[in-house]
Amino acid sequence: MRETGISNEAVVDIRVPLKYNRASESYLEWIHIEVGNLGYKRTWRTQTIRGASIQVRIGDQLHYMEFATEDAPKEKCDLRRGEYRFVPVVVRATKPTVLYGLLLEPYICYVTDKPFLDGRINEAKLKVTPCLMKVIIHRDDNNDEVVRYFTLTIPVRDPISLVPYSI
Repeated sequence: MRETGISNEAVVDIRVPLKYNRASESYLEWIHIEVGNLGYKRTWRTQTIRGASIQVRIGDQLHYMEFATEDAPKEKCDLRRGEYRFVPVVVRATKPTVLYGLLLEPYICYVTDKPFLDGRINEAKLKVTPCLMKVIIHRDDNNDEVVRYFTLTIPVRDPISLVPYSI
């Protein structure tokens, strides 16, 4: 389940990991994507992607996302060749749960964007429906942008699914 985009330099890979629900709690679904650096095509040359940032558009709402890191979520990060970073996208709980200081209502799906991860009030609740999700990667070291699409399906009580969009 992978989507790649070619910038003028290193290849940016945006994919759905095999285990895209990264929650360890049985009552929580926390859906992630991965963003990585595949390096140059057909060569061993390497290049670090400097200052990668990510936005996600779901419906008509644009969300500024953050990369998961060992320390804390980050708006920008550098990606070395072969390196991948998880990006939390949406979360849903089956019982009242506090996450990042926010009370999650049962079976309501929340976008885990920057305001959510900062513990601010989050009004980015998603409806129960399949929706098109546009992922946009920007980088500081050039003006290129990589865009990929996914289908995010949020059923009432069944598991959330995230798959590459196909026409």
